[in-house]
Amino acid sequence: MVSHRNESQGIALHRLSSLRWHRYVTGLATLALVAIGITPASAGADQGDSTKFLPRITASQNLPTDPIAVGSVRDDRGNLVDKGQTLVLYAWPSAKILAGLQDGESVKLVPVAKTRTLANGTFKLRIGDTSKLHALKAASGQIDFTIISESAGLQYSYSFARQLVDDGDHPAFAPAGSNTRLQSDSDMHTAVDTKPLELSLAPLESGQSQKKDSSKEPHRIPRKGYAPKTCQSYKMETFDPSWVTVGRAVINTDGVTAKFEYSEGASSSLGIGVSTSGQNGSFSAGGTTSVSSTTTIGFPKQGSHDMKEFRTQFVYAKFFVRCYHDSTGAIYSERYHIRPVSYASGIKVVDYRYYSYLYPGHCVQFPAGSYFIKDQTQASTWTYGANLETPIGMWLSASTGYSTQAKVRYDFSKKRKLCGETDYPGGTPSGLYAESL
Repeated sequence: MVSHRNESQGIALHRLSSLRWHRYVTGLATLALVAIGITPASAGADQGDSTKFLPRITASQNLPTDPIAVGSVRDDRGNLVDKGQTLVLYAWPSAKILAGLQDGESVKLVPVAKTRTLANGTFKLRIGDTSKLHALKAASGQIDFTIISESAGLQYSYSFARQLVDDGDHPAFAPAGSNTRLQSDSDMHTAVDTKPLELSLAPLESGQSQKKDSSKEPHRIPRKGYAPKTCQSYKMETFDPSWVTVGRAVINTDGVTAKFEYSEGASSSLGIGVSTSGQNGSFSAGGTTSVSSTTTIGFPKQGSHDMKEFRTQFVYAKFFVRCYHDSTGAIYSERYHIRPVSYASGIKVVDYRYYSYLYPGHCVQFPAGSYFIKDQTQASTWTYGANLETPIGMWLSASTGYSTQAKVRYDFSKKRKLCGETDYPGGTPSGLYAESL
């Protein structure tokens, strides 16, 4: 169990009791901000000046570092927004800390970057100081981020995970699950993928109900004592484990068997659901995060004409994120997140129903008595990879890359060919399919 009073991690956790909340919230918020090196701004902070909100964070346009995320922002009609819309990048506590929270407890999200859109609606987010991230990252080096913005009543939110691979003068981040380590050599940037995330942000309100789920909403917070752009996340509900696809085997012939292993440390990129109302059926895709396996499981061997998906279970939780605009505590955005917080394990094998829509065209031959192991490169992303129909009325995405912790083996007792969906099996094939000659 993670301590909920671990000040060394700079995260304030507290029960949502109305008496304790109203008595201590202002002091706790101030202590939490100071612990991570942020001091509340004065009540007169000018929200129109990007240098004055979150004054301890250098605006991205004034930093020489490589961006962690780039892209554009569009309004609810699909048009690029005007110059000057604010975007703030927040870091979440690690999944381990989120899993340790009891329902009703909260954590503070940590602002780490800020910027404004240019005249063409584009933006670049850069992190200048990585010191705040060390208390938040997982053992793998992974850090979960969320971009938050608002304009003319529209809310924007997008989540993603990255691994910190260089925290020197020019911080660098790689995609989560890259199995990288901190490096100091000058050619580190060529050794791992440190390209920024590219995205186009659209408002959350489009097509979503605005009726709020107030059945478990936290007490409203006093409107004093908060720094600009402060966001608090409340763990509302922890769901029963959900089945998630982590692999597949497609054998469209005889004389071939396949075996998939999902080992301790295997990383899966799992979708995040976001809603402004929190109602069942109102959630939409809002980015991804990565969760790693804590055990090793082996799926049953598949034989002739078997086309199967391999599933295991992860625990998801519902979070209510409330953000405050300035030191008055005025609320400027509220949204709900559905996030995976831990690995549960378990095995389920189901029919793979989509093979008929795929046409493998990158094939190589294997003689009888040979075998093939795929243990590196990215696998397919399943749009319907994580079944959350019961708690929120939708499926979320899932993707598990081939690695030494998540690998598939094909054994050939007859001469057959193995094909890749997007490339040859030895390259980056996404899906693999065994076929007759």
